[in-house]
Amino acid sequence: MGKNENRDDFTQATINILRRRVADRCSNPGCRAPTSGPSSDLKKSQNIGIAAHICAAAPGGPRYSAVMTADKRADINNAIWLCSNCSIMIDRDPETFKVGVLQNWKTEAEKQAREELGKRLVSSDVAAVEMLTTALTGFPKSFLPKAIENAALASSAALEALDPRFKVKASYADGHTTFSLMAQENLNFELQVKEDYKQEFVEKYRQLLNHGTPMGISSDAIAIAGSKLLEEIFSQTENGILEISSQPKKAAIQKFWLVGPNAEVHIVNDLCGEITFGRESFSISGTAYDGLLEVVSRQKHNPHVPGAKLTITVNFRNWANQLLSELPNFDQIYTLFTNLRTGWTFNTRVEIDGKEMFVGKGAKLQDEDSIRTIFYLLRYIFLAREVMRHLGTEIRFDPDYNYDEKVFDLLAEIHRITSVGSVCKVSEVNGNATCVLIAGEDVDALKAVLAVANPEPIKFTKGPFNVDLFNQSVALPGLSYTLTKVRPHVNEDISDLKPGQEVPIEWKPEEDCEMVSILL
Repeated sequence: MGKNENRDDFTQATINILRRRVADRCSNPGCRAPTSGPSSDLKKSQNIGIAAHICAAAPGGPRYSAVMTADKRADINNAIWLCSNCSIMIDRDPETFKVGVLQNWKTEAEKQAREELGKRLVSSDVAAVEMLTTALTGFPKSFLPKAIENAALASSAALEALDPRFKVKASYADGHTTFSLMAQENLNFELQVKEDYKQEFVEKYRQLLNHGTPMGISSDAIAIAGSKLLEEIFSQTENGILEISSQPKKAAIQKFWLVGPNAEVHIVNDLCGEITFGRESFSISGTAYDGLLEVVSRQKHNPHVPGAKLTITVNFRNWANQLLSELPNFDQIYTLFTNLRTGWTFNTRVEIDGKEMFVGKGAKLQDEDSIRTIFYLLRYIFLAREVMRHLGTEIRFDPDYNYDEKVFDLLAEIHRITSVGSVCKVSEVNGNATCVLIAGEDVDALKAVLAVANPEPIKFTKGPFNVDLFNQSVALPGLSYTLTKVRPHVNEDISDLKPGQEVPIEWKPEEDCEMVSILL
């Protein structure tokens, strides 16, 4: 194509390089049609490809930029290789196919051509054979390690074709399909929130604007118009979640450490994450130990304004179905929360591109409800691990287990006996032993026992037990307690004691009394 005085056209050399960079295929991800092939004349070939201008070659053309120089208009950076159909389509609808959309098409087409370079392309006949093989055997003729990735890419391309203003990334994990939509330009569309969800939506949207907090709301709560892509996704989604996050974000490293009462230092792994900005504050989030630990810190832009907030969470689902004795990073997480719960101070430093951006020191979190709750759950897991280890039993962790306070107390008692020792001073035990005796026919015999003058030993037994531990049935041993020197104490008048009457007894120990505990 020759260059004239009114148009800033591409040179033939530029056109040749452009088409080869995308393997002579249309750059529209929803098309990708080959643009050259044989002619009936053996000395000729056919070409249906066009070196289209991203920003028009002349004033009045689609996406024309007056600030662009003539050299820039004719440069390969302003060119995109398309089939003739797609080149007409983008120029007839420049509002849909804006500069950012076309630049993204070009980048992805060149990336795909680079990945396919030197690799065999499957012919239609081969594809038909493999499809038939799959239909007859249930397994493809040739196993494709990238099958799931390819399916996601195909889904993304199909959705992008509905609205090229979006870059779509589809993924599938743990039974859930996720579509990440990245707008390539400012967009206008209509979002309607159903009445029952308005208050929730408004509050979450306020948090998004003011603090950069990602908002998530049920897909059933909203209806969208103005984008075929969004309309298509929401029309076929049930029980989904729409998550909206703010921009810009920057990668950040969050370092934190604990300082104990005697100046001991506990350094935690660096947390890799990002910093998100809102109108009133910024939030720093990061994870460590393969996503098991997450720390989110919110700080006001004005450091003199109160309102800083720190949240530390543990993703217990990372341990799902793993052996209790082999939970990854359990010891590190348990030690961390044990120290927090016992008053160690929390200190942090945030770095962006190696530069210190924020420092926080001396926060005490032991009385925070979230810290108390997580420590209790970790303590429960710790006790279960230790008891199972002692019994030589293996069970698996279930994050959906309902924690039971009675099972917790039983595990704690078995762990005390097996780790601390079986003999202790009764003064180290909380409260005195109690029981209820039922008078028989000879009530005088019972009165004589209760009137004993000298301290005597007494033995109690409990169990064995069968408990639900992480949704698995586990047998735990019975417990035997011997109090070496106690006296019975009755808190009510039993002078008129009758057969069958219940008598509450408190066993009061002598100062040198010991409690001997054993597993049965």
